[in-house]
Amino acid sequence: MDNTQQTLEEMVAQTGGGQFAFIRGHVTKEGEKRDRKMQIGVTPANLHQRDLETLRSLDPVALAAHPDMVRPLVKGFGERQAPTAEDIRASIDKRIASKIKSINREHPQKETTVVPVEGTKGRLTHNTANPGTVLLAGLEVWASPIEKGTEVKRTETVRNSVVTAVNAWITRRYEVAGKFRKYELKLDGSNFDSLVMGGKVLDRETIAKLVG
Repeated sequence: MDNTQQTLEEMVAQTGGGQFAFIRGHVTKEGEKRDRKMQIGVTPANLHQRDLETLRSLDPVALAAHPDMVRPLVKGFGERQAPTAEDIRASIDKRIASKIKSINREHPQKETTVVPVEGTKGRLTHNTANPGTVLLAGLEVWASPIEKGTEVKRTETVRNSVVTAVNAWITRRYEVAGKFRKYELKLDGSNFDSLVMGGKVLDRETIAKLVG
């Protein structure tokens, strides 16, 4: 994901067709602040199917020679382990089985209090049981660099096995379903600055009026 900075004018130009939206100044629970670009109108089921096709096309031998292939820290070993083609084949098979399970899983329809926000063509929704918030869901395709001073220090994960580490690497590098996000945005300004969608900038006051 390219995380170079984008100007407000560039964001407005990219959202005119209605396929994309930007969250400006989004703040995570941990306090990290950045802009995010969302592809809207996609569903998790669509993304799982796309991932399944990608996984079936991967070549374990080629991936074993990939210069960016993870060399994980594994419990019980004193040094990093280099995955073999057999490790990668096992990982791919596990990921395919997981995707098929996700695609076949039935989600019974439940009554919901989530309704579209008027004037946004269904791009933005609102949970009537949680006033003062709106919801934006979609595939996150870009994020800006984290705003200086809000970074959270992270430590490297020690894996239980090489296959587990390869699972995480393949998921991060080749799959998209895991990047489906549903952000709850608070209209009091505590976790975002504004939205850009439909070729327009929507500040929090404008969004609040649309919610009613």
